[in-house]
Amino acid sequence: MLRGLHASFDFTGIESTWLGEQLPVYRLRGEWKQEKLSRILNQPQRTPREPRPGDWDKIPPHLPHYVVLYLERDKLFPRRIEYRRYASQALQDQPVKEDPTIVSIDVFDVVLNPPINPTWFSFDPGDREVTDQTNRFLGTLGLKKK
Repeated sequence: MLRGLHASFDFTGIESTWLGEQLPVYRLRGEWKQEKLSRILNQPQRTPREPRPGDWDKIPPHLPHYVVLYLERDKLFPRRIEYRRYASQALQDQPVKEDPTIVSIDVFDVVLNPPINPTWFSFDPGDREVTDQTNRFLGTLGLKKK
């Protein structure tokens, strides 16, 4: 998920804040990368440009206008991702504290590097022929098997 966010959004505006009363986090705002926004707006890719006010209405309602990412300050672990849209014109006539969130993902009760029972990953293919594709898959992620 984070790889997809990184591919689609440029993150800026790092701000120190808190999630709830006890979790210190960094808040980052992600704006669409120009080439991604051009594709969404059906503009030729060779002419990316800054969005104009009417462009936001052309983005399908299931897509955000921007994202907000909250990273735990000490571990930089993602604790919340908010997909937001700008407040509509009808709402802008009234005081708006925040743009509406269309989807929010919270990660809690995180346990990093717990002991894992190796038998959970044992696989007996029986008499079937098996080809290990692990290295090929890791290569698509830009990783190498250790």
